[in-house]
Amino acid sequence: MAVKNTQDWEQRRYEIAKDLLCASAIAGSCTKEDIQFAVSTADDLIAELKATSELNRQKNRVQCEK
Repeated sequence: MAVKNTQDWEQRRYEIAKDLLCASAIAGSCTKEDIQFAVSTADDLIAELKATSELNRQKNRVQCEK
């Protein structure tokens, strides 16, 4: 039986944004723009990860059907 791989995308978004913001704080900056950048970048990365994940699922389905 295959194990379904599910992602908690909101949790990942939070973790990515938090890590980016921590990096900004360590560098000595924690402005509103830094926060917006961290959240925006996290959103972009999650969108890319979701797209890649969907492509991989489609490839796996095609391979299983062969």
